[in-house]
Amino acid sequence: MISTLKKISSPRALKEQIPIDPKLAAARLDAISQIEAILRGEDGRKLFIVGPCSADDPNAAIDYAVRLSRVAEKIKDRIFVVLRMFTAKPRTRGEGYMGLLHTPDAPSGEVNIAEGIAAMRRLHVRVASESGLFTADELLYPEAVRYVDDIVCYFSVGTRSSDDQLHRFVASGLDVPVGIKNPLNGNLDSLAASVRTARNGNEFLFCGEHVRTFGNDRAHPVLRGSVSANGEHIPNYGYESVMKISSLCGGRVIVDVGHSNSGKNENKQCEVLRDMWEIAKQKQEYGSAVAGVMIESYIAGGSGAAGSMYGRSLTDGCLSFEDTERLLLRASDGMPS
Repeated sequence: MISTLKKISSPRALKEQIPIDPKLAAARLDAISQIEAILRGEDGRKLFIVGPCSADDPNAAIDYAVRLSRVAEKIKDRIFVVLRMFTAKPRTRGEGYMGLLHTPDAPSGEVNIAEGIAAMRRLHVRVASESGLFTADELLYPEAVRYVDDIVCYFSVGTRSSDDQLHRFVASGLDVPVGIKNPLNGNLDSLAASVRTARNGNEFLFCGEHVRTFGNDRAHPVLRGSVSANGEHIPNYGYESVMKISSLCGGRVIVDVGHSNSGKNENKQCEVLRDMWEIAKQKQEYGSAVAGVMIESYIAGGSGAAGSMYGRSLTDGCLSFEDTERLLLRASDGMPS
C-alpha cells in the first residue's frame, strides 16, 4: 500500500514562487549552446563537470560555487566548467543520505519532500545567480525534472538508472545535454542502447498523461567504470573502452574520473586524468573522442558524517577545493603533474 503524506506544489506554482530573471534564462541558454558545441567537437575546449557528490548544505554549496567560478574564469579559454550539483542520491540498499530533495535539513535526517523540492530549485537558482555558473543535476526521479528544467543546463542519468525505460524516455524529451552512465556491470552495448533510446522520439505515460518526445540528439555516453560480481572496481577510461562506445554511439564521450574509474578513491581522480592525458598524447583519436570529464570535488576533501566538517561530502569522498584548483589549472596548462 502507498499512503499519501503530503501534496507537493506543482512545477508551475514553484516556478512562480522561485522565479528566474530573464537575463539569467538567456545566460543559461548560452551555456547550453557552449556545451553542445563541445559535445559536437565544434568547440576545441573540454567540458569539466565539477562539484560535490551530493549537495547537502546550501550555504556550503554556494560558497563552493563562488570559489569554483573564480577558477573557471581563469581557464575559460580551454575548459568550460559546469557545476555538478546533485540534489538526490540513489542508495543501493535504501539506506543513508538521499540528498537535499529528501532531507533539506541534512543534520536532522527528517524527510520532507515538499520542502526538499523547493530547496532543490532554490539552490540551482542561487548558484547561477550568485556564481555565474550553471548546474548539472542527476535525473534520479524523472518527475522531479519539471521543477528545475528551466535552470539546470545538464542532466546525468546514473549507473543504476541507465537501463530504466522511463529514464531513457524522459531524457529523450529534455532540451539540455544528458549524459548517460554505463550500467554497474559495465556493459557498453547496453549503454549504447540507452543513448540511442534517448536520441529517439518516444510516446509514454508520464505524470498521469500520455506524452510524446521528439528525441534528444545531445544525449551521450558517460564512462564511470564498473563493478565485478565480487565487488572489484574495473576502470573503463582507457583507449579501447572510449573508442568502442564512441563508435557504438557515433559521438563524443564524457569520462567520470571518480567512482570505479578511480576505485572510489577521490585522490586517484587526479591520476586518472593524468593517465587520460598521456593516452591522448599518444592517440590523437582518443583525445578527439573525449569531450570532457566529471570530477567529484567539494570544499573539504574526503567524506564524513553531517556536521563533521564544513563543506565535506556526506556521500562519496571528494577532492578538496585546493586540490581541485591545482588540477584544473594544470589541465588548462597542458597537464603534467
